[in-house]
Amino acid sequence: MVMRYCRFFWPCLLALNNALAEGSTPYHLARHVWHVGFGVIKRAAGLLRRLVPWVEGLHRELTDGAPAQTLERMVKIITAKLGHIQLLQRWYRHRYPLRFC
Repeated sequence: MVMRYCRFFWPCLLALNNALAEGSTPYHLARHVWHVGFGVIKRAAGLLRRLVPWVEGLHRELTDGAPAQTLERMVKIITAKLGHIQLLQRWYRHRYPLRFC
């Protein structure tokens, strides 16, 4: 349920992604919804900005160019094809490329 080096559980990260997509501001989410510092939401939003395009690319690769869907649905499809551990390992290698020679 938790991605490596991420403060949010997966359902919470999805909820944050949906709230940002609906137009909520990071300040409002930090102050009134999540009750955390603004920097936490800002870093999570930055993570989502890197995560969503990567998931879309991996989804297209594994489904022979199928159009993008919601983040949750694409991750379920990827997990069904690769497995949870393989997905996490690929994300870790994508996120920290210098750790893998």
